[in-house]
Amino acid sequence: MHISGLSYIVGVEMGHKKVHAALQDVQVAIVSMRNRVRDGVYARLVCSCFYGVESNLYIYFDSDLAVRQRGELYRRVESFEERLCQFEQLTRREAKRFRRYFKVELALDGSFSYERDYEKIDAFDRDCGFFGLLTNTSSSSEEVLSVYRRRDVLEKGFDDLKNYLDMRRLRVHSSSVLEGKLFCAFVSLIVVCELSNKLSDFMKAKSLSKTGLVLELEKIKVVTMPNGTHLINPLTKIQRTILEICGLTETDLKNYLTSK
Repeated sequence: MHISGLSYIVGVEMGHKKVHAALQDVQVAIVSMRNRVRDGVYARLVCSCFYGVESNLYIYFDSDLAVRQRGELYRRVESFEERLCQFEQLTRREAKRFRRYFKVELALDGSFSYERDYEKIDAFDRDCGFFGLLTNTSSSSEEVLSVYRRRDVLEKGFDDLKNYLDMRRLRVHSSSVLEGKLFCAFVSLIVVCELSNKLSDFMKAKSLSKTGLVLELEKIKVVTMPNGTHLINPLTKIQRTILEICGLTETDLKNYLTSK
């Protein structure tokens, strides 16, 4: 992306040597009003060379995330300790895994002794709640975080394209057909996203998936008479509700059919 001149915002591995060094430089004083991004979230900017590229690294601290990660850390340590209590012997390979949180001493016969390594545990504890976003833009810490957190929307869009709109395989033999299929898929995705945004609460309340929603609308029956007029069967309550949420009425549907 850097070579191609593209703007980017990417998450970074906090265990990376250069990133972790940047974290240690800012983590002590990061919780301050001057670094506040929003309630419980703080950020500091570190400008340096990361992964061989001059970039802006925003180090964030999220207090809610810290509580969750700290709880997960303590549960993991306790789980490891419960498993250690069940062993009478350990191999060197097994001991290496447990040394992440414990001081393990192996005897020649395979027996062992252990105790919690509080220095390592405290080091993991200090890093709880921190994450980093690397960018080559001049956006503020709040803008970078806002854009990055919208990635879920993009991922769900790609998931809809692959699974719901059946775009796993293009199955075409010419570039013109490829462009046409991609265009139709893109328009379909816009419709799917719009329906999901407007009907998400209704779908949760009725336990409806997107497929179930479309199947419900497909139940609307229209009969074409010999003289060309269209007759529509009475809509169900769910069908009327779906139309209302989308800003339409049964009359709008009848007028659309009449105009065809």
